[in-house]
Amino acid sequence: DETAGNSERMDIDDEDEETEEFSEEMPLEEDETDPQQLEEEEDDDFLPEFEKMVSDNLQERTREMTHKNKLANLSVPVNFGRSNLKQNYEQLTAGEQEACTINFMLMVRTKSNKQSYKPLVVPKTCDLVLNLKSQEKAKKDEMEQVKKLTLNITDRLEEEDYHQEVESGTRNLNHGSHHRSYKHQSPKGPYTPDAELIFGKSKKSYASKFS
Repeated sequence: DETAGNSERMDIDDEDEETEEFSEEMPLEEDETDPQQLEEEEDDDFLPEFEKMVSDNLQERTREMTHKNKLANLSVPVNFGRSNLKQNYEQLTAGEQEACTINFMLMVRTKSNKQSYKPLVVPKTCDLVLNLKSQEKAKKDEMEQVKKLTLNITDRLEEEDYHQEVESGTRNLNHGSHHRSYKHQSPKGPYTPDAELIFGKSKKSYASKFS
């Protein structure tokens, strides 16, 4: 019986030791699943993906801007429609007053990246025609305003120059007359003594003394 009791006690002690060891190991598992560590791991996974997304977006925007710049820099060939380029909207539509449409030339690019031109018939009531007409009118009004301002500035400068010339001429005339009056103010000469100031005025002349 004592032997059996001792064996039971040993078993209980072993179970207690295993329970203590298991309880000591539990915090380690909690440390492995720490929320802060999980957030750091998620950040480490997110940052590379975010950088990749930003880089892809920038590359796509760069390609779009390059494509837009290429389209914006397209120019009409010199040998195409030279006479039409010198005409404005009113001149182009002068012979089409009775018609309800206007002919345009549309420049397009083919698959081989070559320019080609296609006729395009547009009604006069189309927004494209109205916008072009309004833009040309606004440009013409702006040019007229600039021309008017330029003429006003030119007239003002000419008037200022004229007034300056008149004032300078008047000053020269005044200076010359003053100089002449100062030069000829003493007919006796600057170094000729005045006898009347030295000897005084005589009441009788020298001839009357001896008369």
